[in-house]
Amino acid sequence: MNTKKILSLGIFTFSILLLASSCKKDKTDDPAPTNQGELITTVQLIFTDTITGLVVDTATFSDPDGPGGVAPTQDSILLQAGRVYSTEVILLDESKIPVVYISDEVAAESDVHLFVFSSLPASGFLTTTISDIDVNGQPVGLESYLVAGASATGSYTVELRHFDSAALKQANTIYETDVQVTFGVRLN
Repeated sequence: MNTKKILSLGIFTFSILLLASSCKKDKTDDPAPTNQGELITTVQLIFTDTITGLVVDTATFSDPDGPGGVAPTQDSILLQAGRVYSTEVILLDESKIPVVYISDEVAAESDVHLFVFSSLPASGFLTTTISDIDVNGQPVGLESYLVAGASATGSYTVELRHFDSAALKQANTIYETDVQVTFGVRLN
C-alpha cells in the first residue's frame, strides 16, 4: 500500500469516527426530569361579609412569571372596621396553560400544610380564626374568619408552611415556606 492510500484511509477513518461521535446524544442535554414542586404565582384573598353574604373585597398578589423577571403586582385590602369576614385563599400557578389550581393540591395534602396569618399592628387590628381542618383535626387555613378592628392602616401577611409530615405540622416545627405575601390594609 502506498503512502497516499494509507493517508486517504486514515482521513476516511478519522472522518467516520468524528461523524459518529458528533451524532451521539449528549446525556447532559436531556437530564431526567425532576420534581421541582409547585410554583405559586398568584395568591388571592376573597373577603365575604358574614352578615350580608356579599364578597366585599378581593386582594390579589400576582407574579405570572414566578421569581425574577417581571415585577409582581399586588392589591391592598380595603375592609370596613368592626366587621367579621369569611376569607378564602386561592392559590394558582398561572405560568401553565391551563392554569393550575394549587389550592386543590394544598387541600389534598392538608395534613402537611398550614397557613399562618399575621397583622401589623399585631394587637386588635385583624384577628384570624382558621375554620377548616385536616384529617387529623388540625387547622389548614384555606378558609378562615377575619375580625376587623377599629379604623386604621397596617399590613396582613399570609404564609403557607409545608411540613414533611403530619407530626411536624402538629408540632409546627421544621417546615418550608411555599409562599409568603404581605398586603397593605386599610380599615375604614
